[in-house]
Amino acid sequence: LASRRPGPATLCYPEADQYPINQPLPASLFEFTPPAGALQVDRLGTGPRPPIMGKPLPEFSLDDRSGETVTRASLEHKVVVLCYFDASALSADREPLPYLEWLYRAYPSKNLAVLLLVKGDPDIDARLSKLHYTLPALADPEGSLTKPMGFTQPGSIAVVNQAGTVVLDRK
Repeated sequence: LASRRPGPATLCYPEADQYPINQPLPASLFEFTPPAGALQVDRLGTGPRPPIMGKPLPEFSLDDRSGETVTRASLEHKVVVLCYFDASALSADREPLPYLEWLYRAYPSKNLAVLLLVKGDPDIDARLSKLHYTLPALADPEGSLTKPMGFTQPGSIAVVNQAGTVVLDRK
């Protein structure tokens, strides 16, 4: 039910004594008339994601926290775990960050790359250091890897196999 108060429309509950218990409710409670110009959609969201499963990791060139450039070619023959975060969503206990940090520290293999893909903060190194994270973070302000991977939600993960194919896409 729309609020009768002035200002933006909000949802509110009807008064408890307005509708007796175990009595039929008026059909008007379940009617909705959309505003003029409203469009019907099949699903809410940020739009279609590119189908990346089974496809090669897109070409990219991004700098990590130490200033080294990371490219698709530099990750060849490695298993790559990519996790996307908008800088505003970073916190010490935000899943899956603690697990990724553990994975990065537990398996310091040259055949495994755990990378945090971060959008929106040029000083991500200071923020991650303050949170005691050591895993590599790639700043992606232009979305050169974020967009083709279809990452829109913080915590989205993709795993790329040693052949360079995306084998897990969890958004």
